[in-house]
Amino acid sequence: MSIGFVVALVFVTGISAGVAQEGGVRAKEAEVAAAQDRLMDIRMETSAAQAAYNNALYEMNQLNGQIAQATEDLDAARKRLAEAQAELEERASQVYKSGNVAFMDVLVGVDDFSEFATRLDLWVRLLGEERAKVEAVEKAKDELAARKNDLEKQRTQRVDAVDKAIAQKERAEEAEKEAEEYLGSLNADLREAIQDKQDRQAEAALAAAEAFKAQETPAPAPKPDEPEPAPAPIPEVQVTQIKQVPVEQPDLQDEQAAADRAAAAEAAARRAERLAEKRAAERQAAQEAAEQAAAEQAAAEKAAAREARQDAKAAAEREAELAAQRAAERQAAREAAEREAELAAQRAAAERAAAQQAADEREAARLAAQRRAERQAERQAAAEAAAEASASAAAAEEEQAAQEAAEQAEASASASAAAQEETTGGRPPQEDASASASAAPVGGGGASGSGTSVIAEGQQYLGTPYVLGGTESCVPYEMMDCSCFTMTVYSAFGIALPDSPGGQMGYGTPVSGAPMAGDLLFWSEDGSGYITHVGIAMGDGTAIHASTYTGNVTQGTPISSIPGYAGARRLL
Repeated sequence: MSIGFVVALVFVTGISAGVAQEGGVRAKEAEVAAAQDRLMDIRMETSAAQAAYNNALYEMNQLNGQIAQATEDLDAARKRLAEAQAELEERASQVYKSGNVAFMDVLVGVDDFSEFATRLDLWVRLLGEERAKVEAVEKAKDELAARKNDLEKQRTQRVDAVDKAIAQKERAEEAEKEAEEYLGSLNADLREAIQDKQDRQAEAALAAAEAFKAQETPAPAPKPDEPEPAPAPIPEVQVTQIKQVPVEQPDLQDEQAAADRAAAAEAAARRAERLAEKRAAERQAAQEAAEQAAAEQAAAEKAAAREARQDAKAAAEREAELAAQRAAERQAAREAAEREAELAAQRAAAERAAAQQAADEREAARLAAQRRAERQAERQAAAEAAAEASASAAAAEEEQAAQEAAEQAEASASASAAAQEETTGGRPPQEDASASASAAPVGGGGASGSGTSVIAEGQQYLGTPYVLGGTESCVPYEMMDCSCFTMTVYSAFGIALPDSPGGQMGYGTPVSGAPMAGDLLFWSEDGSGYITHVGIAMGDGTAIHASTYTGNVTQGTPISSIPGYAGARRLL
């Protein structure tokens, strides 16, 4: 009985150990299955991350190509803009100046108003065409610059997307590597657990066999000297006295081992089947991922081809547009050459007319000066005759002499103020005004005349070359700057002005509202507040002045076209 108990204990212990070992193996198999599922998910994430990285990189490369094209187009537009601006400036120079003859001289020298309107309209259209060309090119340049900025912003966003895709791909690859390592360790543990199970089963079976052999004790052999005992009589045994002899049971350990092996084989078959199914699923997923990647690559290639076709089409359209523009420019250049030839003939005729007119004007000015001298001599002779005729005339002559002395003193004070202004280097207008207020009376000191007479006096000097300088460069009809011109004009009306734009602003009274004919006009062309230019208002919003732009004394210049208008002063 004790032997049977031992065998049963060994059997039960083997079963318990096998069950425990079987439970550990199953737990390992479940853990391996979960790890394989997780690895499959991670590989799908890795494939998606790789696809996102490829797409982001492709889009960034496309943007780089578009930015390069936009930069090239922008540089070409800037070059065209510079050329158009140069052509506009050249056209303006041709319109406003031809040698020493200004365009207003040419217009004034026409025979009738129809010819005047025709020339003026021609020049206006020429300048309008050039200006429209400049504006069109500048607009195209601004549009290209805006497109380039948008593309660069998109590229910055794409660079961030590429960086994120790279980081995501690296994380996915790292996770895949860790999952593979973990799965490899689980597989090693599972193999070791299965081997331990088989070893323990074998040990249990061997122990059970040894215990069973120890049970079978042989009967003692008879001694040689002892006679064999006589056989005992066979007793009669009743049927009721027959006891059931226990039949030896089969070896349960072997059956359990076989059952365990069968169960292990079945479990291994199931695991192999699950592993095959998972591997088939992995291959299917990999194939689907490859097909998806191939489809995405094909879509990307199609998109790239479509983009390339669109770019080629756009380039062809731009080239056609540029060709049409160049053809239009060549046509415009031919028309401009024809107009230039016509204008050259007109300018030659106008120059001859202007030269004759200038000669006539100088002769008229000489005669006018001669007549003024004669009238002055007549007034002086009449005064002397009146002085000899009566004592009252003598008193009147003394009073006249006193008045002339006062005028000379005022002229001397004005000259002193001008010299002081020259030495100070052009102080702001308010300082010149305060310095000149004590040197010359506001309003011209009793001078007589009108705005139209001032304009008429100034028109005698039209065409006189502009030469910047002091009194040594102030020669009427030969060379003048802006303050020399206004000083010379107002000297004909008994008003002595200094040869300085800032100094002249201290004379007369400020004008509120639109300037009238004969008013002095002042500009601070550099915006510093210092008066740098002076002219005379013509009463229609334009000025007559010695212009640095035309290079001579000219008229009809819009007041607003000269930068830095600072106000007007009225002397008459």
